[in-house]
Amino acid sequence: MSVYSAKDFDSRNYNDNRPTYPDEFYEILMDYHQGPRSLAIDVGCGPGTATFHLASEIKSIDCIIGTDASSTMIDTARQLQNAQKVGNLSFEVSPCEKFEFLGPERTNSHSCDLITAAECAHWFNFEDFQDSAWKNMRRDGTIAVWGYSDALFVNYPDLDDMMNGITYNSDKLGPYWQQPGRNILRGMYSERKLDPTKFKDIQDVSLHVSDYRTGNIDTLNPRPLKVCKKQTIIQYANYIKSWSAYHSWKKDQENEDSDIVDDWVHKVLQVHPELAHEPQLIAWNTFYKFGRRL
Repeated sequence: MSVYSAKDFDSRNYNDNRPTYPDEFYEILMDYHQGPRSLAIDVGCGPGTATFHLASEIKSIDCIIGTDASSTMIDTARQLQNAQKVGNLSFEVSPCEKFEFLGPERTNSHSCDLITAAECAHWFNFEDFQDSAWKNMRRDGTIAVWGYSDALFVNYPDLDDMMNGITYNSDKLGPYWQQPGRNILRGMYSERKLDPTKFKDIQDVSLHVSDYRTGNIDTLNPRPLKVCKKQTIIQYANYIKSWSAYHSWKKDQENEDSDIVDDWVHKVLQVHPELAHEPQLIAWNTFYKFGRRL
């Protein structure tokens, strides 16, 4: 995705303000996974948001490699790696469908046990990605694709229109999303299916903010991916400012005196001034797709 590859894209802000995935989700993933855990590849890894978590939460994986087409993202991931000194983890600049970084002996030789793609596969040619994953994954190895979209304050349904508005309205950030990627993500990959001629035991699980509001999350089976946190509106605004759409708006409006997100925050606080200082529960719509290689 071209915006994330831009040299002036703030990958540090992206890393600092993006939501993370709960420990429980990695338990769900590893409960699903069968067999060896020698090599995992996290494609489209960005600054390593999920990659570092894989390394810390699944200590039984011998080697984890994060890959991304953006050298800006990989530079940030490597800086974080140098600071954290995670021994079984490395990063490579590579498109999602390329595995040449494995070397000539292992590329397309079914050597990977686990291939993951977190919050990124809406930018891929999904069929090419699946084909490459199949060629590089051992029999019964796991492919796992997951992500999140469109957060809402769970206990403030009256703000839903305002939160969706800053994201999609034509006079807000709506025109600045790269398409069709954003619409694919917004639809939670409903039309992007794992290929049953390449993968078996497929799980396709989604969760919506409405499920939090009805209180039935703990009864869902299979267990869903829960991405939520408590934030003030100011903290949520920092998350918005990590979006590619905001980056594109800012470049397009370099001479603007006001900031579109700051103006939006001001309007929200006119309705709920307590959100300036009182963190409230925010939840994201989420999904995951698991499959085992045939």
